Order: sequence, then structure tokens, then C-alpha cells
Amino acid sequence: MKNFSNISNSKILVVAPHPDDEVLGCGGSISRFSSEGADVHTVIITMGTKEFYPQKMIDNIQKEAFIAKDKLGYSKLHILEGFLPAKLDTYPQSILNEALDNLIQKIKPHILFLPHRGDLHKDHQIVHDSTLVAARPHNRGHMPSQIFSYETLSETEWGIASFTPNVFIDISTYLENKISAMKCYKSQLMEFPHSRSLESIKSIARVRGGAINVPYAESFKLIRQIY
Repeated sequence: MKNFSNISNSKILVVAPHPDDEVLGCGGSISRFSSEGADVHTVIITMGTKEFYPQKMIDNIQKEAFIAKDKLGYSKLHILEGFLPAKLDTYPQSILNEALDNLIQKIKPHILFLPHRGDLHKDHQIVHDSTLVAARPHNRGHMPSQIFSYETLSETEWGIASFTPNVFIDISTYLENKISAMKCYKSQLMEFPHSRSLESIKSIARVRGGAINVPYAESFKLIRQIY
């Protein structure tokens, strides 16, 4: 089993419903794991379509996502095709299940990060459920040995179920990489005191760090661990 104590050569997949969720939830950890030798992938489920967004806006957000990837220094960014933001509940869930299952079988991650089930945004709830379906233990392929949920500012704090973390990752050395990556998302970043602001990102990292007596941390909820 791969875990944080032997992260080198581990494969990690971060599942993000929307562009910037990967940075808000796991940006510091992604940067740390990558620097320690892990093969880190992220997948963004929805990027927008011309049905609802100008092509220029879609292209800009996608460009921001790839620039943010470079700031965090991880291996590969995957973008699923055909899913609309804020409309995941209009698709048969089996379609998203299959898309995520195919990706998991392709990457074969040891460790999986997904959004908190209790987030306010329906897309986050659906992505959580579909990822767990795709990552179920079965006899026909790979399954991750560790699964964690992450918190997303502007969604988790307004959610239907509280986020109670039980895993903390020290990102004190990597917070600035997370901030730099979030700065790339100019279309998504908000001004303080909005929770999706640079000041709020630093504040929650300071609070989570205080829980384990380090300057800055990210926190997660362990969902499943297989030895």
C-alpha cells in the first residue's frame, strides 16, 4: 500500500468538479507530493461549453488551468469532455461513472482525492458519488488503496453537512505555490472578504496548520484505506 510516508513513486489522482477546485482543495499538497517524487494527476470534470459560455471564455479558463498546473509542478492535467458546469444532475450518472472509471483504470492511482460530499454545489456532490462508484473494489481492474475528501472554499463552508477533517498535511513550504497557482485563475478569484480570495486561502491554511502546530496545512477526511 502506498501512503504519505512513502509518497515517492506513488500515483495520485485529484478529482476536481470545476477549474480551481484542485488548487483550493489540494494545491499545497499537490505541490508537496510532486516535489517528493509522486506522479500526480488532476482531472477537471467541467470546463464549460459554447452552449452557455463564449468560446473565448472557455479557452481562457482552460489556459488558466494549465498555467496553474505549471505553478504546482504536477505531472498531468486531464479534462473530461461533454459535461456542463452546474448541470451534472442532467446527465445519467452512469455516464460520469464510466468516464471516471476509465480514467482510474488508465492512471491506476494509489491515492485518490475527491470533493466533500456535503458541499453546497450539487456538482461536487455528484462528482463525489461518481468517483466512489468508479473506485469501488472489484475484480476487473485497479482500485485506489486510499481515498480522501477535501474542502473547497465557497462551497464546503456553506454545505449541507459539516466537514470534519481527520488527516492534515503540512504545506508550510508549499503555500506560496498554492497562492501562485490560484492567482492564475483570474476569472475565478474573488476579492477579500469573499472566501475564494487569497487572504481567505491563507487564513484557512493557517487555521488547519494550527491544528497540528505548523504554520500552514491542508485538511482532509479519510474515506477509505485498504491495507
